[in-house]
Amino acid sequence: MTRAANKKGAVRNQREPRFEGLWSLLRTAMFTLLWSCFALGMLWGGVLLYQNLDRPIERISVQGDFKYASREQIARLVRGQLNGGFLSLELGKIRSQLERDPWIANAVVSRRWPGHLEISVTEEMPIARWNRRGFLNSRGQALDIEDNSGLESLPLLLGPRGQARAIMEEYQHAAQMLLPSGLKTMEFRLDNRRAWYLKVVAASGTGVVENSALEIEVGQGNVTEKLKRFLAVYDTVLRHRQGEIAQIDIRYPNGVAVSWRSQTAIGKQKSGEAKNG
Repeated sequence: MTRAANKKGAVRNQREPRFEGLWSLLRTAMFTLLWSCFALGMLWGGVLLYQNLDRPIERISVQGDFKYASREQIARLVRGQLNGGFLSLELGKIRSQLERDPWIANAVVSRRWPGHLEISVTEEMPIARWNRRGFLNSRGQALDIEDNSGLESLPLLLGPRGQARAIMEEYQHAAQMLLPSGLKTMEFRLDNRRAWYLKVVAASGTGVVENSALEIEVGQGNVTEKLKRFLAVYDTVLRHRQGEIAQIDIRYPNGVAVSWRSQTAIGKQKSGEAKNG
């Protein structure tokens, strides 16, 4: 009897671990299924929420002080880049596109719930016209625009491509030297032979003096030293005879050459001034 009972108990003990292992596997499968359903539900809910929040942009506002660009122009440019909703918009791409415009120095693009896009723009500050089209900003960068005729009050800088920054720096130094003598630099040029040319006008408190334009041939190198010699002669001798001067050549190391206008030309100028007066 004892042996038979022991044999039955052994069979039962062998069956129980097998049943428990099957039940454990079943519980694991059910737990995994429940978590998978929960995760899928969360994912689906997230997709629905994202689609609900990613609504079309309803309003674009543009902030900044504008003289050459316009809010309407910038808003039109942004609308052309609206390739998504409130959440899916690529703000970096919109900012990069805005900053490709020569009149925009930098732009900040941000969202405001529920469907508002805010654009903050800093406009470029033109310091001078560059060649026959374009302008130079305060950093000496040459920026191309279709027409720079609206910048006629700015000095004109001319020179080879790739030399904009160097010409800008030389111009600023020369303009500062000439200003105390009442001379305003209107044109500053570097030719292909590396020779410099200036065109200046006499400026008064009320503006530019009529018929006071002077063309100055500087030549190659040593702009500062040559302008110092010119100013010494101009302040002592030439200032009061400005209307008689056709051109000034300061290429020489020890002097200044002056080309005088003919008496006929001077007479015509004075006659014209009398008629205008």
